[in-house]
Amino acid sequence: MPYAHLSRRAQTSLAEIERTRAIRVDCLSAQYGLSELISDSAAGVKEGGPDPTTGASAAAPAPAFGDGDLPASSYLRWKRVIDATGATMGIVCLAPLMLIIGVIVALDVGYPLIFWQQRPGAFGRPIRVLKFRTMRRPRDKNGRTLTDAQRVSRAGRLLRRLRLDELPQVYNVLLGHMSLVGPRPLLPVDQPSFSAARLRLRPGLTGWAQIKGGRHLSIEDKAALDLWYIRNASFTLDMLILLSTIRTVLFGERIDRRAIDQAWRELSS
Repeated sequence: MPYAHLSRRAQTSLAEIERTRAIRVDCLSAQYGLSELISDSAAGVKEGGPDPTTGASAAAPAPAFGDGDLPASSYLRWKRVIDATGATMGIVCLAPLMLIIGVIVALDVGYPLIFWQQRPGAFGRPIRVLKFRTMRRPRDKNGRTLTDAQRVSRAGRLLRRLRLDELPQVYNVLLGHMSLVGPRPLLPVDQPSFSAARLRLRPGLTGWAQIKGGRHLSIEDKAALDLWYIRNASFTLDMLILLSTIRTVLFGERIDRRAIDQAWRELSS
């Protein structure tokens, strides 16, 4: 059965297996049913009630998006050079911090220190997104199943809040699987109804949606912000996003309703 045809509960369960146990779920059609997700995006509408996080309706029309909306090829070529250079410098500069985090994870959570999640990358190609582990094993020493809240360690909560668990993704950037700035790679269960357009670029360590609300946003609002970024991508905007990410990490995420409304308005025109 294609992934897109599974129930929401089944999708979440399979994604949890992939996330917590590093087990590849290869039985899904076209690598997590990505082809079904992209074909569904052509329909343009995702039905549902109000989003619980923002109050916005989940029924959102797919914005018009064509090749003319993509960044210039010269920008993309230089962006890759900057990504590779930035990732190399980041690995060198962050190596001591990542070593300290690795020791903390080993003592608090155990081995392995890093796990990966398979997510759709540019043009739907599956990539392995690296993260430091923040959760203990699914069962305690007596064999009892633990909830996700029970499994997250104290150090893990801090790493998640400061986004330090995502530092290993600089290796994804160095390998060319990701970019420093771009739409975040989402699990298949979190793909918006119009997922094809946002998969036209490499996913990023951070992005426009992350500094405009991040985890507090609905799936569709995140996608709208991602598409707005793709249409308006520039090195100046990338630098603004990188600097704003530091502020977001230090002071937390805050929904920017004006940016969301602007994205929907421009994408609908």
